[in-house]
Amino acid sequence: MGFDDYYKEARQWVLNHWNLNSTFLRSSPISFFEMTIRGIGGFISIYELSNDKLFLEKAEQLANHLLPIFETPSKIPARFIRIPTAEIFHSYNLNYQTPLAEVGTIQMEFLQLSKLTNNPIYAEKALRVLRKIQEQEVPFSLYPIYISPFTGHLASSPLSSPLSSYSLPPQPPLLLSTLSLSPTPMSPARTLVKRIEYDRERKKSKINVGAMSDSFYEYLLKLDILSNRFTTFFRKMFEKSMKGIREKLVFQSRRNNFTYLAQISADSSYQHTFHHLTCFTGGMFALSAVSKK
Repeated sequence: MGFDDYYKEARQWVLNHWNLNSTFLRSSPISFFEMTIRGIGGFISIYELSNDKLFLEKAEQLANHLLPIFETPSKIPARFIRIPTAEIFHSYNLNYQTPLAEVGTIQMEFLQLSKLTNNPIYAEKALRVLRKIQEQEVPFSLYPIYISPFTGHLASSPLSSPLSSYSLPPQPPLLLSTLSLSPTPMSPARTLVKRIEYDRERKKSKINVGAMSDSFYEYLLKLDILSNRFTTFFRKMFEKSMKGIREKLVFQSRRNNFTYLAQISADSSYQHTFHHLTCFTGGMFALSAVSKK
């Protein structure tokens, strides 16, 4: 494209200034999901376009610093991590849950990194998340938009342990307000109350192909393509979900007969809203049709 000078300037910045021990990373927990798709994914993309080992080294270095995020009771990743100290944080305002899209939109980057470095640890940790999701019974062959890093259960799945076992350890701080990005202390008693509230609300868990879940479905398809059909695991999960979408989420508007994908709850109640993040589905369906041939 003729952007050689820009590339050289950017490479020099990465070489001299990309520092995982920086003041910013020390003071601010970062989103694991965002750093994976933009950081690891970005470095891998540049490496595959340029064959410059610097970027593969940076991708591997970043991934190694992110691996502690998987060290939760269920091995489902938390939402945030402070890289230099390996402290992990969960979202108080999401009832300590992690969005489905965030735990299911990391596998391509980690799978490809394992392939390029010949180190299976990255793929193993990321793919274990999908296996844990796939093993659960879900309504309508679709997946609720939140999952618990503590139990490993999707939001509409039954809790398998006494609620009292979900008291959170006080150290290191595990609670994070996504609004203030600062640790939020909470007593075990208050935690138990929130768990009871969660148990009451889980049957209302939302299921959609929009915010909080969108790229989860996209990645199932792309993992099937990226792995060159080495396994049927990804395609089976994807096809099963697409069947659920066709049967439960597709509607036509009354006035203009536009097709849209609604939102449903685990109790079968509908919310007839169409998220802007759902707009990618047309391309996903087209890619599915083309790649299946």
